Amino acid sequence: MTVTVKIHVGGNYRATIKRTVDGTEDSVQIGPNEEKPVYFQHGKANTFEITEEYLGETKSA
Repeated sequence: MTVTVKIHVGGNYRATIKRTVDGTEDSVQIGPNEEKPVYFQHGKANTFEITEEYLGETKSA
C-alpha cells in the first residue's frame, strides 16, 4: 500500500511542509495555487508539520 497526501495552496499563501522520516528531516515549499504530493515511506515513522505564510494582497493590473 502506498499513502500519498496531496497538498493544495489557495489564495496568496505559501505553505512549508516539514517531513520527518525516522529522524531525518526534509522540507518543501508550495506557492500560491500550487499542488504537490507528499509521500509516506512504508514501514517507517512519518511525521508532517505544515505551516502557512500570508504573502500579502495581490496587485491587480
